[in-house]
Amino acid sequence: MHEYHSSEHGYDVLNETVEDASVHCTEELEICTEKSRQHEWKFEVISKRQPCYTIALLKRGKEFSLKRDGSVYEQTKTQPLFPSDGPLQKYVRSIEVYFSSKICGVFDQWVTFDFGKRPLLVQKIRVIVTDRSRMDEAKKEKKPSLSSNWDRSKMEIVRNTVRLNMDHELLLRYKSPEMAFDFTNLHQEFLPTSLNSQNYRSTMHNFLYQEEQCQKNTMERVKMCVDVEMKKHITTKQALHCAEPGHYFGQFPAPKQLDSDAKDILLHNVNTALIGLEGSLQTVYEVFVLKETLSDEQICVIIPESVVKRLNISEPMQYKMEIQFQVDRVHFCRMHYAVDNINLQVITPRNQEYSPPQNLTFHGTNNLNEKQGRVLAYTMQGNAIGKQEPPLLLCGPFGTGKTFTLNSALVEILKERHANVLLCTHTNR
Repeated sequence: MHEYHSSEHGYDVLNETVEDASVHCTEELEICTEKSRQHEWKFEVISKRQPCYTIALLKRGKEFSLKRDGSVYEQTKTQPLFPSDGPLQKYVRSIEVYFSSKICGVFDQWVTFDFGKRPLLVQKIRVIVTDRSRMDEAKKEKKPSLSSNWDRSKMEIVRNTVRLNMDHELLLRYKSPEMAFDFTNLHQEFLPTSLNSQNYRSTMHNFLYQEEQCQKNTMERVKMCVDVEMKKHITTKQALHCAEPGHYFGQFPAPKQLDSDAKDILLHNVNTALIGLEGSLQTVYEVFVLKETLSDEQICVIIPESVVKRLNISEPMQYKMEIQFQVDRVHFCRMHYAVDNINLQVITPRNQEYSPPQNLTFHGTNNLNEKQGRVLAYTMQGNAIGKQEPPLLLCGPFGTGKTFTLNSALVEILKERHANVLLCTHTNR
């Protein structure tokens, strides 16, 4: 675990695919079940060169345990489970993971297989435990699929971004959603109904992980293989852009999948992309998105001199390249850091749970849904009687109307005489 926490991304320590080894499981790794029902997963591990020396459960919790030869072994923190008994014939090993829970909830477990080298092979199990009456609803609500971005463990990625020391430390501390050890993508049924000083941090971290994963999945849809034209100059309606000595601009058509959500993410939370020559993706290179030239028709990236030399790029050639835009993780890491360091007395000043009244309605002409109307009614109620209510936190993924609701509230407040509003935003928008 020390190695994992010291790695920026974690893929070089734990990965779902490793060289010369494979794992097979006949059961689904993500299931929905009822309370008190028992489940087992049988894993068969096959290695071509090295035996599997240790198998362990990484996450704490009494719901999961390992079983071999009819004996159940509890997961422990310090003692490795099933230490090596020497090279096995054909390097084949079997193990069963056992699960049972008497309470509802979402339970995640990482099963690791150690072949004496890095990365360790990991298989991730997820169990949603709910009441029988809610089984059908729970099965319909699938968690967002994890992005199939180019994996750091499967190829060499040549980075060109220079990180501040603080940002590098934050990237070590807060892993991406698929590698975040403490992240559980909570099923809708188990989301907290209200925020308080006990659940605020964990809830906000989960929201941030979900937001990051949604953005990554959105940008995954616009991954493309396209002809990239090399240029030294790019002309837009606003300016003439000239590449620095040794650098090139790479210009290519915007993908058809670039909808409004993807374009918004590209404008505000994507600074880099990975490029690789078609048919030669053992090595990919980080380049920089030139946002000043972004349009519905064209996208332009800055190709650094080091990449130009390695790919032997020249002008005015065209190169068939695969391109994957990268969501900036530093933005989310800074938000995680803020959540961990915020003074909770500011968020929960009364040191008690508080939920806005459920029967509030707004009767204006704004095109708001029910929950947005409640937010507006709550805001206007406190403003009308001069009563200072606790802060109201409005949470939700991008595209759900948070900004629209805020704008609607501002419009109504500013209709009042002598109204004063202080509006703060971390995006300066």
